[in-house]
Amino acid sequence: MRFMLPALLVACFSVQATATELDDRYYVTPGIGYNFADSGRATDGGPEISVDFGRAFSESLNFEISAFYALLDNEAGGGETDIYGLGVGLLNFVDRGNSPVYSLLRLRWLRTEGQPGADYDSPAVDAGLGYWWNSAYGILRLEGALRFDLHGDDAAGDGGKDLFIDSLVRLAYTMPFGAEPEAAAPASSVDVVPTHSDDSDDDGVADDRDLCPGTPAGTRVDPTGCAAAEPVATSAKDDCRTPVPGEGVDEFGCAVDKAVILNNVNFQFDSAVLTEAAIRIMEEVALALEASPGALVLVAGHTSLEGDETYNVHLSQRRAQAVREFLVDRGIDPSRLQAKGFGSSRPVATNETVAGRHKNRRVEIKLLNS
Repeated sequence: MRFMLPALLVACFSVQATATELDDRYYVTPGIGYNFADSGRATDGGPEISVDFGRAFSESLNFEISAFYALLDNEAGGGETDIYGLGVGLLNFVDRGNSPVYSLLRLRWLRTEGQPGADYDSPAVDAGLGYWWNSAYGILRLEGALRFDLHGDDAAGDGGKDLFIDSLVRLAYTMPFGAEPEAAAPASSVDVVPTHSDDSDDDGVADDRDLCPGTPAGTRVDPTGCAAAEPVATSAKDDCRTPVPGEGVDEFGCAVDKAVILNNVNFQFDSAVLTEAAIRIMEEVALALEASPGALVLVAGHTSLEGDETYNVHLSQRRAQAVREFLVDRGIDPSRLQAKGFGSSRPVATNETVAGRHKNRRVEIKLLNS
């Protein structure tokens, strides 16, 4: 009975599980902001409206086509200055899955009219930082940037400057087109892995307990990691299962329980709010638990290494508790479920790469009644 739940979970996900993929849908982003004009323009600052059309092309880069219009009041002589711009840009995410901050670089062509001095056309470069927030109300973006207006005309503005540097702030709302991506290769949402530590000779006994390192592959071993001279007694347990190479063993030589890692049970950034893809996966977990009514399970939350560990433990506890509460809401008896956050203390991959950190930010389900 104690191996029924992992088997049910694997069976469910081997057919129906899907991996979370990069959201590469096209999107449109209208925005409104303020242009703090360079003093050389001889204008006050003014509002600026903009719209971007873009798409993510990799885990780190989004490409956008961008247009804007700014309306500035002239300081002397009345009137207004109109600035129109069209260009292309890149958003660069250092770690899209873990941080909402990105850098931005836009190359533009500007048309400036009505400003003191001559009207002109010019190239320009916008450079700055942004914050990409997946909120409950959609994708919000807050950006700050400098615009380098490379007009090269001493007659522009109040004269004497061939470069204007405007400061910009912008709040925008991103609207993707189409359904959220969810299709991926089967059987990628659940990994079943031994819960023991490193096992260099793959005999099922962790290195820190292995008294006979280097055991040949396929050799049956006792709980100390040494070759078993006689078949290991199992009379003390009536549900003992013979381990396969690479599995852990208990004091009776029986295969130990395994943890089921739900790779794509993800959360909104820096929160315990399940994503839509995670909810679909958890519905299948609830069905598996219903099919194994005697199983007692631990929901374990884990994080990657970034940030303060006290905060990581607290965050992983909130996420584990959120999964437990989801299962309770789906009718699972709360007395069968425990939740515990382990922070970054139990990594399953390196924290030096984006892919490794993504694997370490995980939820596990482990059977308790063995």
